[in-house]
Amino acid sequence: MATTADGKLSLVDGVFMEAIKAASKDPTSRFVVVIEEINRGNPAQVFGELLTLLEAGKRTPAKLWNFAIRCGWRTTPGHIPENLYVIGTMNIADRSLALVDLALRRRFAFVGLEPQLSGKWREWVVRECGIDASLVADIQTSNRGIE
Repeated sequence: MATTADGKLSLVDGVFMEAIKAASKDPTSRFVVVIEEINRGNPAQVFGELLTLLEAGKRTPAKLWNFAIRCGWRTTPGHIPENLYVIGTMNIADRSLALVDLALRRRFAFVGLEPQLSGKWREWVVRECGIDASLVADIQTSNRGIE
């Protein structure tokens, strides 16, 4: 939203719409939008009809089955291109967001990511941060039990 000269709100394209336009113009490239802690907001209020359009089968018209939905945006294109990927991170430690988490899990694929604390990481932390090697080893060992 932007404010007009008379103090009223007007609709303007944001970052996500710019990504949609860029992805539409260059279908051979991949575009990624990362949304940090996507479950912190109310997805229905944050995304509106876009939430449905993010689903894989509702983005662009398929060849065999056309389940695509056209968005009522005032600008074109009215769909989310297949070459635009949305990655949303979630903090699973906050259980107060369980309903939002469930709503997102019904619609989208999830990949669990855990830090890979290798020997190279341990050497770097000891060398660059000056942390005692035994403490770093404890951190590395305790990380293996995180779920």
